[in-house]
Amino acid sequence: MNLNDEEVSRLIQNLFRFNHYLRRRGQAGGLRPGEVAILRCLLHNAQEGRPELKPSQISAILGLQQPSITPSLHSLEARGYVQRRGGEQDRREVYFSATEKTIALSVEERRRSAERISDLAAYLGEEDTRRLMETMERVGCFLDLELEAATQASTPRRGRRKNAADSL
Repeated sequence: MNLNDEEVSRLIQNLFRFNHYLRRRGQAGGLRPGEVAILRCLLHNAQEGRPELKPSQISAILGLQQPSITPSLHSLEARGYVQRRGGEQDRREVYFSATEKTIALSVEERRRSAERISDLAAYLGEEDTRRLMETMERVGCFLDLELEAATQASTPRRGRRKNAADSL
């Protein structure tokens, strides 16, 4: 399909609006997007049976350098969203876990998201809602393929190092 300049512009504008909405939505409780990503990482891993993670594990999962998440972890700890625990055998080891405050925030955000999605579905109607779901699934598949292709293109072929996130 060939889009003309006006159609490309409309698509870009609407994607930016959607992205802007998601970023603003992620600022629940005055949290920055990176802090929200850390909390989601901790909550997801707790559901998978890993209630505590080291900063190095969090950074590997998120694909970030550890020094870039350290200030966010300190900020989240100061505001009561994460709890720090020192290692039992090695005091240099530090583990972080989500607190009840984070779980409560997650439950509230999930409730508000469900409410907004219900409002959107009511606005669109059944047919357009189903069409939107199908389109978003196709967009998700496209993005997964793009990400996979970019990852394969950037991975060295010889002497390939194992990704730290693969070992978690």
